[in-house]
Order: sequence, then C-alpha cells, then structure tokens
Amino acid sequence: MAIYCMQCGKQHPDDANFCMGCGSPFKTGVQSPSMQWEYKNLVISLNDRRLGEKDTDASWIGKIVDSALQREGQAGWQAEGPTDLGSLSRGGLIHQTDRHNWNKTKILETIYHSVTIRMRRLSRK
Repeated sequence: MAIYCMQCGKQHPDDANFCMGCGSPFKTGVQSPSMQWEYKNLVISLNDRRLGEKDTDASWIGKIVDSALQREGQAGWQAEGPTDLGSLSRGGLIHQTDRHNWNKTKILETIYHSVTIRMRRLSRK
C-alpha cells in the first residue's frame, strides 16, 4: 500500500514520514526537518552509438535513460523535468553529431554521445 502527499500528490511507501517531493510531514506531531534541495547533472553515456539513415529507431535511448534514472532514484534523486525521448531531444539534452552528405542536404549518420539530465533530491541542511 502507498500513501500520497496531500500537498503535491507524490506517491510514497507507508512508512514514509515526509514527502520527498515537497518536504511536507505525513504524520501529526512529526517536526519537519530543515530540508533543502540538492542538485546535480546526471550525464548518461550513449557510447557513441551510431544510427544510419535506414536505422532510425532510437528507442534504445529511453531504455538506457530509464535504467539510469531507476538507479539514481534508489538514492533519492529524481529528474527535475520530463525525461521522455521527445522532451530530451527538444531540450537539447541528447548530445549527438550528425554526419551529412557532401552538400549537407541529407543526414547519413547520427552519432549519439550522451544525455544530460538535471537531478534533485531533498536533503537535511
């Protein structure tokens, strides 16, 4: 069973005392500790994987990102913004190089280097 924060709606395990989303206490009589957000950039390597003009399936990026976010989540980190492939791409957070044909009218190959995601977690002051 899970409990939900009344302030921000984030889901937590039953034994949680405070919301990891906004810091609100769940149980009466529990003093809210002095909390602050801690930030870091998570850089996820894509190992310079190459996709040619006929190989356009980049769904593997989402799988790598999801796996890295799950590992970070175990330490209390959460992404500050959306992490779907479209949002990462539109936000310029997927670092890639495109190799064009001689007159730059067609992309022949895309080399994927890394993804950078801004992370945050609540920590005691």
